[in-house]
Amino acid sequence: MFGSTKSERHGSRYLSRVSRELRGAILFGSYVSLAVFWSFQLWAHDGLHIDIEKLTAQIDALATPRADLFLVRSRLLRAHGKPTEALADCDRALSLLGDDTTSLLAKAEQPLERALVLIALERAAEAEPLLDEVIEIAGDRYVDSLDARAQLRHDDGRTALALADATRAFRASPTLDRALRRGTWLTERGMLSDAAASYREAIERLGASRLIRDAWITVEIERGEYESALSMIDAELERAVVRTVWLLRRAQVYEAAGNEKRKNEELRAALIEADRVLARRRLPVHLVLRGEVHLAIGDFESATRDAEEARAIVPEFLKIHELLTSIEEARAKLKESKSTPPRKPATPVGGKEQA
Repeated sequence: MFGSTKSERHGSRYLSRVSRELRGAILFGSYVSLAVFWSFQLWAHDGLHIDIEKLTAQIDALATPRADLFLVRSRLLRAHGKPTEALADCDRALSLLGDDTTSLLAKAEQPLERALVLIALERAAEAEPLLDEVIEIAGDRYVDSLDARAQLRHDDGRTALALADATRAFRASPTLDRALRRGTWLTERGMLSDAAASYREAIERLGASRLIRDAWITVEIERGEYESALSMIDAELERAVVRTVWLLRRAQVYEAAGNEKRKNEELRAALIEADRVLARRRLPVHLVLRGEVHLAIGDFESATRDAEEARAIVPEFLKIHELLTSIEEARAKLKESKSTPPRKPATPVGGKEQA
């Protein structure tokens, strides 16, 4: 099973994708923390339309309209996927503010909300000057303005400026998503040492985070700092209840370092751990994780069985479909490699084949 077969080599290619594509499944405990983290976001609120109705009733009941309430409703409408209606509320708020040019509501909150609505309407060129205005006036007080401008700049290729805004936003108000975004953008630019430093700073500011540490490990592997990566993985192994994912990560390090023997040892250990966990309770997330191990080994049939068993329990679990897709991709690559004829050696200058 652990020999140097073609299927294993195709599985090894998949192994390098474990961190990027299946982090959500293999770090299942992070779902809970992420759910808590995002729970404050408006779009996650199932009763959003009820809040809009209540706020509309409050607005209609007032004898004198209030600009701040129209801005609040604009935020709710924007979060509810109704940016055109939100823009109308921004216009109404602007008209109510009249000659007010001194309050933060007029100088920052109204233009910021309008900019975010314009972005939702895909009118970024109109939004960016408003964000510039808010940041110039209010500095880091409205961090959403930095987030929005950073994303606009990144989307149109102004990566250095985007990173400046992303770094400023993180330092003004450190959050998990800001840390991951900044590190990802640095990695995309090939600034691996800076990316590693950003993740170190994130952990110093936010405390231990498996998602941040996992991203940091990926960067250390990419820049050839294998001992550093192994040290962080070993620290996670010491406190992990389910060790499979971190054994897979060790295998990834050894694969990158070209140590086939140690890679296979880690894959064997990961499979033993996956079997141990499933012997206690056959949860879909653990079936998917064992399927990942089988796929990294190159055992497509076993990987498929695990994915199908998980799908029978939870048909809509996205990671199952991702696993099945990855299996098919690996099989297709294996088939292609078998059907491709070996390349003939190049004829040297002079027209004679070398002996």
